[in-house]
Amino acid sequence: MKLKRLLATFVAIAISVGMMSSLVLADESENAPEETAAAETSEPKEKETKKPEENQEETKPAEPEEKKPAETSAEDNEPAETSKEAEPSESEDKEPAETKTEEPSEPAETEPSETEDKEPADPATDEAETPDGEVPVEDDSQDSQDAITKTYGKLKWSFNDKTGVLTISPAKKNTKAAMIESTSYESGYPWYAYKSEIKKVVIAKGVTSIGDYAFRNYPGITSATVAGSVTKIGIAAFMGTPLKTVSIGSGVKKIGSGAFYQCNSLTSIVIPKTVTAIEDYAFTYCSALKTVSLSNGLKTIGYAAFSDCYVLTKIVVPKTVTKIAGYAFGSCISLESVTVKGVKMIADSAFSGCSALKNVSITGTSFTLGYTAFYKCSSLESVTLKGINSIGSEAFIGCSSLKKVSITGSSLVIKQSAFNGCTLLRNLTLKGVKEIGDFAFYQCTCLNSVVIPSGTVKIGDYAFEQCEFLGSVSIPGSVKSIGKQAFYGCTYLKKLSIGYGVETIGEKAFADCEYLDAISVPGSVKTIDSYTFANCSRVKSITLGYGIENVNIQAFSNCDEVVSLVIPSSIVFMGNYAFESMSRLRTVSLSEELYDKYVYNANSVFYSSPVSNWVILKDNTFTASGKTATVKAKKVKKKAQTVAASKLYKLSPSTEIIAEKESGNKNFTVNKNGNITVKKKTKKGTYKIKVRVMSTGNAEYKASGWKTVTVTIKVK
Repeated sequence: MKLKRLLATFVAIAISVGMMSSLVLADESENAPEETAAAETSEPKEKETKKPEENQEETKPAEPEEKKPAETSAEDNEPAETSKEAEPSESEDKEPAETKTEEPSEPAETEPSETEDKEPADPATDEAETPDGEVPVEDDSQDSQDAITKTYGKLKWSFNDKTGVLTISPAKKNTKAAMIESTSYESGYPWYAYKSEIKKVVIAKGVTSIGDYAFRNYPGITSATVAGSVTKIGIAAFMGTPLKTVSIGSGVKKIGSGAFYQCNSLTSIVIPKTVTAIEDYAFTYCSALKTVSLSNGLKTIGYAAFSDCYVLTKIVVPKTVTKIAGYAFGSCISLESVTVKGVKMIADSAFSGCSALKNVSITGTSFTLGYTAFYKCSSLESVTLKGINSIGSEAFIGCSSLKKVSITGSSLVIKQSAFNGCTLLRNLTLKGVKEIGDFAFYQCTCLNSVVIPSGTVKIGDYAFEQCEFLGSVSIPGSVKSIGKQAFYGCTYLKKLSIGYGVETIGEKAFADCEYLDAISVPGSVKTIDSYTFANCSRVKSITLGYGIENVNIQAFSNCDEVVSLVIPSSIVFMGNYAFESMSRLRTVSLSEELYDKYVYNANSVFYSSPVSNWVILKDNTFTASGKTATVKAKKVKKKAQTVAASKLYKLSPSTEIIAEKESGNKNFTVNKNGNITVKKKTKKGTYKIKVRVMSTGNAEYKASGWKTVTVTIKVK
């Protein structure tokens, strides 16, 4: 019995020891695969996966297998000793098990990340990346728990959740890299998950671009710093963020469309000299933006680039800027002063709605000003434009406070309604104008005088209509046509000069100019249109030059103060009521042919005009011969000299003439009145010039035929 009990005890002890050894081995086999799997999944790189496998072989526990002889010693009838040795074996087996599970875990976590920071991914890894993908990088900073660092393409980005600072830099030191464009707008960038936490963005040295929509509508960004290595800030990059300060490095060349659109907290911006283009909507609706500094180097300002910046007060556009696009500064309601130099184009509505704008000074080289460029700038008082060749339609319409305009053009075309309704405009200086368009100065009621510059060829329809207080107008001979109603209703116009060279005067061009005191129409005008001078009720004299051919219906009706009138023999047609209701008209001189056609046969040309004295013009016995004139060489050396007709011709009878050059030295020019101009630096000598002249006639004589005379000019 005792022997049986001893055998049973021995068997129980042996079974117990065996089970414990199996448990230890099972525990080790379970831990080892987990550690190996962790090492294998940490990074798919050949160099990194080898190390964990080697460490597992070195640390694989073998002690449980070595303790099997102790179990066999118990089988040799030494159960008491074996049981004593087996009990401590449990604790000895557990201690190595803990060591065995910790040792392989260290290389599995730390070794691959160090290798990743020090060595760039192989080409296969780069090719596997997508624009929206990212490669995790272990943060090697001391405060790694506060920062998240990862790669994005060839860039590395780090976000510190304590400070809210996002830093983007090249993944590899001393390199340059562009930001990969997202295919999903702002949500495609890897830092998008932290959009609500990011307070500051730092684009570090080496980054060459900021992608489109990179930080759009991020609600917490208040500061941004852009390194000089960046050349492009992408479309809508910071759009809709509460940015307060932005530092743009001197390397940026382009600020993309909408880059800072609706950054409502931004108060100032300095554009470095490297920037050549500010694109469309770049700073639109930056409602707190007070100051903008633009540097030399900038070339274009895009559409609505600074529009609706409600507190912007002043803008100086550098001379390097060639184009200001449409609505660029539109509705900047606090903008008071604009200075532009060197520009070639200011597009449509560029400054429209700038209701506080007071002064504008623009200097350029043959630049154009677009449609409604300064539309409804209701506080604008002074405009100076130099080097301009086109002022767009309605450019200054609605500028109700405008008082002074000075324009120096280069073959300038002032288009339709350019200054329409500028009711306070008093002082107008025009130089280098080619055309004045329809309604250009319509209802500029306070305008007091206009000198149309030499070189102007056209005055459009209604150009100065209802400029009620316009007192004097001088129109040079370069003007070929005066449009219909061009000066209609200029009630207080008194002095009018129309130069020889004007060919057509439109319907009602000077009608209702009630205070006009004299009318003289040169012979270059072929047709005086209907109602051209109708209702000029205070006119006392009318002079019609030889060469006029047609006087249309009611051209001079109701010119009540005229007492006498000479109709030149060049006229072949007079319309009904052409000289109607001239209540003081008593004497009319005209050719016999015209008398027979329009008076003798009771025509209505002079209807209600009480003419009592009809004078038939005589044939002209006009004779002319040339004289000798002297010009001092000292004066000619400095500037051109003009010799008056009275010193050049002997005329009989003494009447007005028309002259033109027939032949002679090219340094001598003859105008229509017979004056001769000697060109500057003409050499000393005696010069003979052949001139064709004719008498225009007077109240007694008809016009004569052409006569050729030779005049002599001595330069000594």
